[in-house]
Order: sequence, then C-alpha cells, then structure tokens
Amino acid sequence: MLSWLLVNVGLGLLALAFIFLNGGAPHRLRFFAGFAALAAWRVPWALLPELPLAIDFSWELGRIERAVDAGSARLTGVYPIIVQTSGVPLVRDFLVLNTVELMFIALTAIGAVLFAWNLASHHYRLSRLARQARDGSWLWHRAGLVAECPVVVQREIPGAFSSGLVHPCIWVHGDLVASPQLSTLLRHELTHIRQHDNWYLLAITLVEKLFWWNPLVWYLGRETRELQELSCDEQCQRSIDDYAAQLAQLMLDSARMGKPRMLAL
Repeated sequence: MLSWLLVNVGLGLLALAFIFLNGGAPHRLRFFAGFAALAAWRVPWALLPELPLAIDFSWELGRIERAVDAGSARLTGVYPIIVQTSGVPLVRDFLVLNTVELMFIALTAIGAVLFAWNLASHHYRLSRLARQARDGSWLWHRAGLVAECPVVVQREIPGAFSSGLVHPCIWVHGDLVASPQLSTLLRHELTHIRQHDNWYLLAITLVEKLFWWNPLVWYLGRETRELQELSCDEQCQRSIDDYAAQLAQLMLDSARMGKPRMLAL
C-alpha cells in the first residue's frame, strides 16, 4: 500500500512538473502526461512481480509497512487479513490486508458507486434532452461541411458539445444554428471526436470518482481536462482562419444564452 501510494504520488508530481515547466510544449503532449499520471492510479503496483532493480527499495518499504501494520494492530486490536491469491495470474501467492488497506477498499467502493451514479445521471440527462431536441443534419450543408456524425438541435444547454463513444453526436443550441461561426463550432466538436476525447474524459472521470478523497487526483483531473480543451483549440487554430476571434464570439454568444451547463462526465 505504501509503495503504491508513493509511486503514484511521485508520478503525479512529475507529471505536474512537466506540465508547468513546459508551457511552450504542445498542449496534447502535456495532456498525455497528465492522463498517464492519472491512469497510473489504476495500476496495482504492489500486486505485480518485483522488478530486480526495485528489490532493495521494495524490501525497505515492506519493512516500514510491516512496522506500521504491527503498530496499527496494537492500537486498534484489528489484525491483518491474509487473502490467498496463488490462483490469480501475475500476482503474489497471498495478499495481506491491514486496517488502512481495508479502509482504502471501502473508499474505492464508494468511488465506484459515485462513478456509476455519475454515468447513469449523464445518460438520463442526454435521453431527456433527446426527447426535446430535433434533427440538425441540415446544419452540415449550411456550414459547408461534409456530414461525419449526427447533429442534434436543442434549446436547453448553451453552446455546443459532443457525446457518445462508439456513435458520437454533436449537440448545438438552437440560437447558434444561424451563427456565422457555425462552421467553426462544428469543426471544433469534430476535432474532439477525432481525438477520441470522450473516451479520455470517461477514463479521467473514472479515476476522479474512484479516488474522490485524493486532492492530487482532483487537481490532475482539472489540469488534464483543461489541457484537453486547449489541445483541441490548438488543433483547430492550425486549420481554421481567424479561429481565436471566432471562438471568442462563440463564447460571447453562449454567455448571452445563460449560464452554461455542459453535460460533461
């Protein structure tokens, strides 16, 4: 447990250092650094076979963990639980769970429930929105673009956003269908889809919910989400003339519609 925590905290701090010290690097590269650090929290380092170069370090951490376990047992009267895992591939023959690890399992279980609730509420809001929306496939022709995915016109959420993993869809507010920036808006959302950003958002949300008690995970999640959006803007700026001015106008138009309530995971 201690080695797992130290490894992930170290990777998280290294990722943050890379993000802040390389402000001139491509936003997508900085995004992947943050995403990799978040994904590392799902790797069960303690269960994997020991690497030869890490044996001495791991032995010292194991000694510290055993001392902490013994002290915890004396104070709480709760002794470690031994779980047989010899039949599970790529793990040790047994797993010792102390009080702290049992608490961690309970917190993670709560996080799994939070993730399931977040996912269910997200899909409920989308289905409710779909019942009030109308087909907007004609917007591709108006914007002078080739249709690449369904477009839906809705009047509840200001601005535009994309949803869906296997079959993505773009949602556009009704007040933007006549906007001069319609082509820019659709191409921006298409960039998110081409970069598979909804898949990344799902993975980020999973880690955030499972480790809801961890401030480092929340901070990394916030930075990674922001870098994902900046990387999309960076990509659009390469292919769309006067993109910054058009984006600013779209933001102003969305602000006039009311407070944004994006259906982000």
